[in-house]
Amino acid sequence: MSIFFWGLVVLFLYFVFSYVSVYRKIDKLILLLLSRHCCESPQYGLDLVKESGGFIERGMVYVHLHRLEERGFIKSEKEEGESDRLPRRSYSLTPKGEEKVEAIRHSRIDGARL
Repeated sequence: MSIFFWGLVVLFLYFVFSYVSVYRKIDKLILLLLSRHCCESPQYGLDLVKESGGFIERGMVYVHLHRLEERGFIKSEKEEGESDRLPRRSYSLTPKGEEKVEAIRHSRIDGARL
């Protein structure tokens, strides 16, 4: 095997692990944002995009919300909209999600894994 091949392997692994790390950070950010408003009002996906200051992209927020819901960290409720609007989903933390938020807050920034 050539050194070029191994260089490509190392580069590929670097990008894979960087991508996974970014995914975890976005998941943590969503949980922390939801915890800030858990009792005040329902949170919607686009609200989280705005609150993140652009860190979470509009197209990716629902992918992350769906993954977090599958893993039991958040729950969603479908809200019927007015006749001229599509139904929306509001998101909130589950007890398991609240425990994860506490773990994130009491750990290093990369310490608590999802």
